[in-house]
Amino acid sequence: HGESFISPLSSTMAHEQPPPLNEGEEVQHVQEGVQVFVDDRGANGRGTLYVTTQNVRWKPEAAGGEALALGWRSVLMHAVSRDPNTFPHPCIYCQIHGCQEQLGGGAMADEEEVGMVDEDEQVNEVRFAVDDEQGLSVLFQVFSECQAMHPDDVEQDEGDFMFNVEEVEEGALAASMGQSAITGGG
Repeated sequence: HGESFISPLSSTMAHEQPPPLNEGEEVQHVQEGVQVFVDDRGANGRGTLYVTTQNVRWKPEAAGGEALALGWRSVLMHAVSRDPNTFPHPCIYCQIHGCQEQLGGGAMADEEEVGMVDEDEQVNEVRFAVDDEQGLSVLFQVFSECQAMHPDDVEQDEGDFMFNVEEVEEGALAASMGQSAITGGG
C-alpha cells in the first residue's frame, strides 16, 4: 500500500542538533554515520544526513568540517547503489547540477573550458554512503517523497510538449461545454 515514510522525528533523534534550517523547512529523516563522496574524490568524513522538505543536508561529525546543503531542484536524479563493482559502499547515488561552489569546484580541468561551460549545466555525482545497508530503502523512499514536493519548472521556451492529463481533460470538457466552465460562468 502507499504508506508514506515521512514522519515526525522520533525522540531518539532529538539529541542530534540539526544544521540551521530555512523558514518553513522541516527535517523529514535523519541518518547518522553517513559519508559523502563528491565525484571521484575521497570521502568528506563521517556525518549526519538530514533529509528536509527543502534540502538534502549533511553535517560533519568533525568540528570545523564543511557542511553540505543541496536544494531538491538541484538533484537531477537519485538511486540506490549496492553493487561493490560500481562503488565500494552501499549508497544513495545522486546527480546534482548547479552546485559547483557548494561541492568544491567540480571537474573543470582547463581554464579554456571554464568560459565555455555554464556553471548551471555542470553535473556532479554525489554519493551518500551508509553503514546500514538495510536503511537504504527507507532513505531512498524519503528522498523520493521530498523530491516529489519540488517538481521541475517547465520553461516556456521548451514548448508545450509537457502536459498534465487532468488539465487536458478539464480543457476538453470546458471546450465542449463552452468557456463558462473555466471562468465560473462569469
